[in-house]
Formats: sequence, structure tokens, C-alpha cells
Amino acid sequence: MMRTAIPPVTKGLLVLSLTLSIAVAAIRYAAYFRLTEEQPDRRIQMDRIYVGYLTVVPAVSVVFPWTFVVATLVEQNVLSLMVSLGTVFYAGKYCERVWGPAELARFVLIVAALPNLAVFMVYVIAYFVTGNEAYDFVQICGGVAVQAAFLVAFKQMVPEHTVILFRGIVKMRVKHLPAIFLVVYTVFGVLGARVSCLLTWAGFLTSWVYLRFFRVSSSLDILPSPATATPGTPAVTIRGDASDVFSFAHFFPDPLVPLVSPLCARAYDLLVKLHVCVPFSAEDIEGANARTGQFRQRIVGPLPGSVRAEAERRRAVALKALDQRMQSRPAAAPATGSTNYTPETN
Repeated sequence: MMRTAIPPVTKGLLVLSLTLSIAVAAIRYAAYFRLTEEQPDRRIQMDRIYVGYLTVVPAVSVVFPWTFVVATLVEQNVLSLMVSLGTVFYAGKYCERVWGPAELARFVLIVAALPNLAVFMVYVIAYFVTGNEAYDFVQICGGVAVQAAFLVAFKQMVPEHTVILFRGIVKMRVKHLPAIFLVVYTVFGVLGARVSCLLTWAGFLTSWVYLRFFRVSSSLDILPSPATATPGTPAVTIRGDASDVFSFAHFFPDPLVPLVSPLCARAYDLLVKLHVCVPFSAEDIEGANARTGQFRQRIVGPLPGSVRAEAERRRAVALKALDQRMQSRPAAAPATGSTNYTPETN
């Protein structure tokens, strides 16, 4: 029962996403019908109707700063809303079990606000450079940044898990999902979905930088089980994840890692010189590699959609079917508590 319960932060995100998406859709359609009645000779385009106090719009968002957070929970169509709710339900519930409610809330806040702010700045600069007013009234919203961020988090936690989709037709490793997600939305961006493309890249980079360099955790959270902790052992604060498998180069396919690693190393050295991040020592990397293995041993439950999760689902179905067959058998005749014996006679 506890396994299926929705944790508080995940539940709150689901309720807010559904409520805000419906509210924005209702406001936009009401404005569309009103404008159609007022100007029957003019063709009104739905994509030109924006809700500036719930979504990020470069021309007005400075007046409504909360939109840099809540816009992530606003979807503009039913399909994207279903995908967003499914992502928050499965990924949010999983991460909240592993990290705890406070860390999940902090993570979502960061990967929601910073990507929206980055894309906002891109369109503001584009407006000043080109003078095109269309850039100033783009509606920036949607949960693709958070979806990309969750994929990065899964790569950190369970990179070797295999996710199965469509009853086993599609199988892929978790460590490959962020790259696939980026490629798909980059193609969408070329086809015209520029906002979603920019949000995806911004969410990916924001989540990796946060998890790689800034997320604070305790050494006691990494232990495989409470029994392994020595009484009185002090907790050691750990900042970031210096493990080799979580380096930026390892987000690329394995054959490309040797080619990309030198470029990533130069970019890392530049960030260190600019004091954007603190350099990792050899001890940091060695300790992070050891903790990574321990952490993956204590991960709570299988990743949704993984082979292990599918095996557990099938096992539960088999047990249920066996229980139903056992219950459907006729009950044996009850014993009377006495036995009659007739001796043989010659």
C-alpha cells in the first residue's frame, strides 16, 4: 500500500500542473471567443493569445516573476499534458523516495526557473537584435525542461537499467535516454518547435550542472542499508558528483566518448578558471566512484518501466492468478471428529 501512495511533493506537482493547464486553456479560449465576437471580420490566431501572468512572455514577464516557476507546469495541449503528468507521476515519485521531499522540491524549482529564465533571455536578445516583435510575445511554458532533468537524474542513479516500452518492442539503457531526448527535441526545434527545443537543452544543462557540482548530500544517505552504519559515525557532507560515469562526455554514445572527452576537459578547465565551479581532486573522484556503486545498491525499488519492474509486475499477475485458482477449487468435506470401525468377521 505504501508503494502505491503518491508522495506529497509529487502529488502537489500533479495537482498544480493539471489545475494551471486547465485554467490557462480556459482563459485563452474565453479570450478567443470574445475577440471573435468583437471582431468577426478578423481571423484570430490562438497562438497569439497569451496569459502573461501564468506563462513566461518576454514583453511582460518582468512584472510577473513567479511565471518563471509556474510556467513549467502549464501545458498547451492534451497530449503534452498527459506526457507531463505521467513523467511527474513516475519520475517524481521515484526521485522523492530516493532523495526525500525537500530535495525533490529544490531540484524541480531549479530546473524549472533557470531554463525558463535562460530561454526568456534568448528571446529578449533576439528581439533587440532583430526588432521582430514576434520574439517579444512568444509564450514560454511546458514541462520538457523538467522531463530532461529527470532523465539526467536517472542516468546518475541507475544508468545501467534497461527501460522497456510497448510490451518489450523498444528496449534502451537509461544512460542513453538523455541523448535520445535531446536529439528528438532538436529535430522538433528544426521543424518549428523552437521553445521546446531551447527548454530541453536548458533543462538538461541546468540539471547536470546542479547534480554534478552543487547538489549537497550526506555520506550516510549512500550506505546500502542502515545496518552498515557504525553507531556514532558522523555524516560527511558531499557536494556534487565527481564520478567518472557522470561526466559530460559519458552522455554521448560510447564510441564517441574518447573523441569528446578532450573537448569537455577544456570546457571544464575554462569553467574552473572563471570560478563557475570548483575543481575535483583525485580523492574526490575516487570517493565518488566508490559511493556511486554503494548508492546503486541501496536504490529503493526498480525504475518505472525497467526490466526489473516488468518482472515484478508479471510475478504479481502470476501470484494473483494462482490465488484465484486456489479460491475457485471446491472445498474439501469437513471432518466429523469421529471414526467408525467395523471389524472383519470370519
